[in-house]
Amino acid sequence: FIEGGKALGHDEKILEKIWKDWNAFADYAFNKSHSTCYAFIAFQTAYLKANYPAEFMASVLSNNIGDIKQVTFFIDECRRMKIKVLGPDVNESVYKFTVNDKGEIRFGLGAVKNLGEAAVASILEERENKGLYKSVFDFLSRSNLRQVNKRSIEAMATSGAFDSFENVHRAVFFFREENENQTFLEKAIKIANQANEAKNSPQFDLFGGEVGVETVELSIPECEPWSKMRELQMELDSVGFYVSAHPLDMFRIPIRFFANTHIQQLKEKMEELRGAKVSFAGQIMSAEHLSSKAGKPYGRFRIEDHSDAMDLVAFSETYLKIKHLLDVGTFVLLHGSPQPSFRDSEQLELKIIDMQLLDNLLENTSKEVNLKIKVDEMTENEMRDLI
Repeated sequence: FIEGGKALGHDEKILEKIWKDWNAFADYAFNKSHSTCYAFIAFQTAYLKANYPAEFMASVLSNNIGDIKQVTFFIDECRRMKIKVLGPDVNESVYKFTVNDKGEIRFGLGAVKNLGEAAVASILEERENKGLYKSVFDFLSRSNLRQVNKRSIEAMATSGAFDSFENVHRAVFFFREENENQTFLEKAIKIANQANEAKNSPQFDLFGGEVGVETVELSIPECEPWSKMRELQMELDSVGFYVSAHPLDMFRIPIRFFANTHIQQLKEKMEELRGAKVSFAGQIMSAEHLSSKAGKPYGRFRIEDHSDAMDLVAFSETYLKIKHLLDVGTFVLLHGSPQPSFRDSEQLELKIIDMQLLDNLLENTSKEVNLKIKVDEMTENEMRDLI
């Protein structure tokens, strides 16, 4: 700068003064400008979240559609904000997350595993051009089954994308009649393929019937619906997290009374909770029963709740006390205390104290139940039933 200025005939002292002032200005100018811009963006973001909460959260979810951990985090935030997040739906969902007329967030089809962008585009284009899908058979007969293949349709079924169709529940798609080697979905796809092949033939109507003959559809098989736990597990497999609910929701009453924290809060406030007794509910996601070099048994396991997951180790008497509960899928209430680590006294880790099964926690720990009832809001029959 100075050399260039001198070459143009400017005074060297003036050039040095300008450079010195610019140098000093640069020490704070960028930081202040940067901070101002971020403050402005933060203000805009806060305004949108406060005044258009559903639209804001749908946008945030869409922006993180490929990051399961972030999507899970923001869905939990939606629940905290009391914004309902509905599962994917073949007749309402688009690729990203959207807000419906009721102010509810509708899950995006792009977040369903094994349902690629091309398949979603094909489904949406057909829906936009020819209207809503009326049934499973209507969907299959109108789909490009090279793009929307069996794996994609199974993912849609397990995630709940067909739940809005009448008389169809998720187990139906995977039901296999006795002495048959094909599931209902496989048979339906076969018929749909035959129909698609016959579309160009003037001699055949939809699903292979002759022209003028009524369309033939498979009858929906009668079978037991999946249990809520099975349904949720299949959601987890097809989406990467629980959509319609969380398994721990079934234990909300004992959790409300016996838990005093959750995993995310525990991780964030470990130092603050040093030495305190903490209790949280969770599901055992993995477990190993091991032995040390000295031959002493111990257990290593991963526990997960609504908020996060934690890897823990149980030793000695504690392990012997809880080892019967360390099975994958078990729902437990874990009691522990943040204590200095054996490996590094500067670091805190959760020392396990005890563990209880959530299934029978209330009956094993509650001696009495107190009911508070607004009598003036009860009918005579309700009072009689209660007594």
